[in-house]
Amino acid sequence: MLLCVGSGACLAVHFTTYFASIYLTSIAASTVLVNTEVFYVSLLGLVILGQRVRPLGWLGIALTFAGSCLIAFADAGSGSNILLGDGLALLGALAASGYTLQGSLCRRTVSATVYAVLVYGTAFLCLLAFLLLRGTPLGGYGAVNGLTAFGMALFCTLLGHSVLAWTLKFLPASFVSAVKSLEPVFASLLGLAIFGEVPGVFALLGGLVVVGGVLLCSLSMGMPEKAAASRN
Repeated sequence: MLLCVGSGACLAVHFTTYFASIYLTSIAASTVLVNTEVFYVSLLGLVILGQRVRPLGWLGIALTFAGSCLIAFADAGSGSNILLGDGLALLGALAASGYTLQGSLCRRTVSATVYAVLVYGTAFLCLLAFLLLRGTPLGGYGAVNGLTAFGMALFCTLLGHSVLAWTLKFLPASFVSAVKSLEPVFASLLGLAIFGEVPGVFALLGGLVVVGGVLLCSLSMGMPEKAAASRN
């Protein structure tokens, strides 16, 4: 129960710092720095959970980060306070690693449904307390922002974070974090489809590198050994 609450608190910190960093720096840079979560999860997972990463897996992790960097370099945008935004993104990565690792421990004995209720409930209460302490209005942002927030809650959280939480019982936390590095790839594809933003050569190359890195992480797990490793 305490680990579920701790995971929810880390998720609240992740949301707060990540969204704040997007306001201060470029979206691509923020996404890349948040994706450094995979390094923290791999190292802490080795120490805390005993989840070893094979050399091929480390190579895959390095490739996913390198590909994300190529996507970031392809973005020429800048924010109002880049250093602060980058620092908040790194803090968001640390919080996300705490959320993922605690979730991996919780999912050994807690069902995905119970885990989701406890984690999302804790995150909601933490964020609500933070907003009330800051005196931030809870409404009055217009229908478009309201519908967008609802879409994020439905698709990104319930159908995104919940699926990842379910997989933590069957897959190593390091692999789940590596898969999250596909975020810049899908974001670029959605940007092309919705906003007509055509990615540059480096962005396309970075996307291919990220996909290759995730595939290497998957291969490093070993198909016959994957189920046994997840149970140990």
